[in-house]
Amino acid sequence: MKKSLFVSLLILLFFQEVKSQNHSISIETELDKYFQATQNKDWKAVIDMINPKVFSFTAKEQMVQLYSQMESDAGMEMNFTEMEILKIRKGVEWRDTTYVPVDYKITLIVDLNPSRYQDPDMLKSISTGFEVVYGGQDISFDRERMSFTIRAKSTLIASSLLNSEQWYFGEYKPTDPITKLIFPEEILKRLEQGWN
Repeated sequence: MKKSLFVSLLILLFFQEVKSQNHSISIETELDKYFQATQNKDWKAVIDMINPKVFSFTAKEQMVQLYSQMESDAGMEMNFTEMEILKIRKGVEWRDTTYVPVDYKITLIVDLNPSRYQDPDMLKSISTGFEVVYGGQDISFDRERMSFTIRAKSTLIASSLLNSEQWYFGEYKPTDPITKLIFPEEILKRLEQGWN
């Protein structure tokens, strides 16, 4: 009896590990597409891959338009480089969804239009804005090139309905109200506690 229980437990653990590895492979494939779309500034593709709960606050088409106009309207050219997965953590099932935190790093270069950004107060305001968004990360400003370089490490939360491999992504920002609206409190608490 003990032996059959032990064998059953081993089989269960084996299948859970295989399932976790399969999640990692499919998440990595989807993340490669997500990172590539971000680098190519294919905002429609990026927005198609973000957590759909976001669209209960704003229309998808509006978000695509906002992202598309961001550079031209703000006079800032953004280039995303060195996007790399650092770690795909073990998934957790909660209700009808699997959640998997993914730690990654990114380098963002923001080139400012010199004709629009000469005022030192404006530059200070932009710098402060980056500090708020990327607090504690490596942020530098090259005055001669009028360019900010942000080297950041962050976490995305990949989510997929159970028995599906259609993954969506949402940035984990503990202080962002949107994060708290799109992810269950239990998942966020687990992340705050180190995701053990």
